Amino acid sequence: MSVIGKTTSAEFAREVPTMSDVRKNPSFRRTSDSELREVEAQLNVSTGVLNGLEFYTTNEICTGCGRKKGLPDVIDTAINDANHSPAELLYALLGNEKNLGRPQHIRCKACGTLSSGYSEYIGSNYACGTIEF
Repeated sequence: MSVIGKTTSAEFAREVPTMSDVRKNPSFRRTSDSELREVEAQLNVSTGVLNGLEFYTTNEICTGCGRKKGLPDVIDTAINDANHSPAELLYALLGNEKNLGRPQHIRCKACGTLSSGYSEYIGSNYACGTIEF
């Protein structure tokens, strides 16, 4: 990605694959409903606020505990390692601004192991990584 941070819808569309393409890519998996409930608790919002959110993370297994990582791990890392507030993260997920970020090391929420490689994740308003198909 050539742009990092807030960007225009046109730039976002140029830099990020369409959700249709992401859905077909076996390297990514959609955040499950149970993970969305977990994220709602992490962000201190009512159950159901994230209903319908389409968010994808790379298929990544924690090397420390063997657990499949996902959006709850991304949120936990953002809050505890990057000092983002729950309000900032909720806005990144649901707000109307488009944002692009660099690939990140994600910490496993269960055991605390930091990924050795970079994780990528993508939603309709936020993408992080070198996402190219």
